[in-house]
Amino acid sequence: RRVSKKRRSALQDYALARGEAFAAANGLCVAKIEGVCTGAAQDLHHVRPRGRGAPLVPEKDEDAAILCRACHSHLHSHSRAARSLGLLK
Repeated sequence: RRVSKKRRSALQDYALARGEAFAAANGLCVAKIEGVCTGAAQDLHHVRPRGRGAPLVPEKDEDAAILCRACHSHLHSHSRAARSLGLLK
């Protein structure tokens, strides 16, 4: 599939930001939702959803969180809990 130069550049920047975020979190989930968390981070979660105008590459550290897949799915299906934890705006 063809990708524009602009999109390719954005995806490279995203991969770099994702790697830096994982390194800063030591590869561990930051949500640690009891009874859900698996511990090992896999996803970069946008605190402000991309559908609400968040850029692909988070501009600040507080715009993204490193989560395990279970916590990420849980937060997206339980938005009230996500907001109370400060992981969704």
